[in-house]
This record gives sequence, structure tokens and C-alpha cells, in this order.
Amino acid sequence: MKAVNFLILFILFLDFQGLAQKSSFKSSDPHPRVKSMTEKHFLINADQEPGEQLILSHYYENSFDSFGNRIQDMVYDSAGNLIKVYKYYNTGNLRNKLELTDESGKLMRTIEYVYNEDGLLEYDQSYDGDGKPDKRFVYSYDDKGKVREDYSYHNGNEFHMKFTYTYNFKNEVDRNFRFDNQGNLLEIRNYTYDQQGNIISERVSDKDGNLIQTTTFQYVYDRKNNWTEKTIHKTGKPVILVKRELVY
Repeated sequence: MKAVNFLILFILFLDFQGLAQKSSFKSSDPHPRVKSMTEKHFLINADQEPGEQLILSHYYENSFDSFGNRIQDMVYDSAGNLIKVYKYYNTGNLRNKLELTDESGKLMRTIEYVYNEDGLLEYDQSYDGDGKPDKRFVYSYDDKGKVREDYSYHNGNEFHMKFTYTYNFKNEVDRNFRFDNQGNLLEIRNYTYDQQGNIISERVSDKDGNLIQTTTFQYVYDRKNNWTEKTIHKTGKPVILVKRELVY
């Protein structure tokens, strides 16, 4: 049971990371544009017999606008009970606001997105359900429009962490350096990608370069080159399987 709880927390952590550092990595949204998508997350119990290894953790029902941008994510638990809803407000291809509500419709979090004159995300500011400023991420770009640094703040203006990035020849993030609020290097993350531009490995090292953790990702693609299955491995063992059903 402890292992299952850990994996659920790990999944939620991955979701949060994708949300917070959204401008730094290739979008995980499918292309070409789809009308809707169902995404099921399974825990993998390697001790069970084949066919019994998968344990449904939760699933999403995602919908998109005519530009291919997300407009709503509905999250359900394994029994099909609604847990929370993400609503996205967009102008063209730019996201302006995200609202997170619980199963009863109560507002839990709001994130507002502010862009500079070049249309690049300048910062995003989140608020709790009562409207109190919470986390803020501020982005800095190079002359080619790639994120080079971003900074996280808590409680609106309390500096928390700094992230810096380097890129490979395909303009994909290959290294991410994470610093505390005193400028001390905490860890280094190295990424590799497949031909479709999806991450296939993440290696986390400490400030001295000692390996802490390796996560690898395997994909199955459809005829439109969108992945329909993703298997996540931790320290060489499969722990999570994500299955997608896409409606074009």
C-alpha cells in the first residue's frame, strides 16, 4: 500500500511539474489537432501475473478548441468519480487563465498568464481558492525566444528557486540546473528525446554530478504520430502506464 501511495504522489508530482515549467519543454498535447482525448493512468505491479499487473489510478477526459488548445480536463478516480476539473481560457494560441475546481465546483486554484510584447510568456501567477497570491514563475528568454532561466516565488513575491536550461541542436532542453534561493546548485537534470521530440530519459544528478535517479519513457505511436501509450520506468522497472484514446 505504501508503494501504491508513493506512485500516486509521483504521478501528481509529474502533473505539477508539467504545469509549472510548461514553457520549457515540448507540449505534451497531441498533434495534429484532436477534438477530445481520454488518458488513463495505471500503476504497474511487477509482482502480479501478466494481465493482472495494471491498477487503474485515475483518468482524464480532455477537450480541445479549434486551434488544438486544451479547454477542459476532467479528472476521475479509478471508480469513475469526478475529482477535479481544469478549465483553460485562451485567446488564439495563448492561454490567459486556468481555473481548478473540485468535484463540487468549488474553486481551488487560479493561474493567470502574462505575456511580453513578443508574445512570450513573461510570468504566470497562481492564487489559492480564496484569491491569495501563491506561486509565481517568471521566465527569461534568449534572442531566439528560448527559455534560458525561470524563477519561482512563493506567496507572491518570496523568492524560492532558480532554474536554468541548455538546449541541443534541435532546440530541445537537454539540461536543467536547479538552484536554491541562495544560488546554491541543488541538482542537474539531463534529458534525451526520440525522433518525435518526446522525452525518453531523465537523469537526475546532485551538484557534484553523482547520479541520483534515472527515469525512462517508452512510447507507442498511432498513424498520425501521436503517442497512444507511454510506459514510465524508474531505476529500470516499469511503474506507470499511460494509455490515450484520441478522437480526431
